[in-house]
Amino acid sequence: MSSHDRARNGGRPLSAAVQLSNEHDRLNRLYTTLLRDLHPSSRHAAYASFVRLRDALESHFEVEDQVHFPTVQKFRPEFASLIQSLQEGHTRFRKELIQISQIIAAGEIEESRRLVDVFAQEIAEHEKTEEDLLAQIMSAPSRR
Repeated sequence: MSSHDRARNGGRPLSAAVQLSNEHDRLNRLYTTLLRDLHPSSRHAAYASFVRLRDALESHFEVEDQVHFPTVQKFRPEFASLIQSLQEGHTRFRKELIQISQIIAAGEIEESRRLVDVFAQEIAEHEKTEEDLLAQIMSAPSRR
């Protein structure tokens, strides 16, 4: 957790649910900026906004794949299939990010906007699944 997150919460650590929600909100703000910048007169700004979003998503996926998901699987094996599905989503999203990057770099703004819109909807569904998983973990007793 960043010191910024602690400062906003009066110095107390934020709950995992709040942290995840805050991270998803930050990613959503990056999508909004990208969509604002996606027009022919600002190709370079659009690509820069895309790179910020891509890098934030890559970092987000990496933390989930390397830290959060293995921890959940270790202590809550009943969620293994859902976690595997979420990890597969990350793999698919990484491939889609490569495609979007190529389309934006080529200056195909309308196609870029369409792909980003579809991608944003997929990510929103993915985020909801992650937040629902966290809510289930926090409300259900461990079977260990």
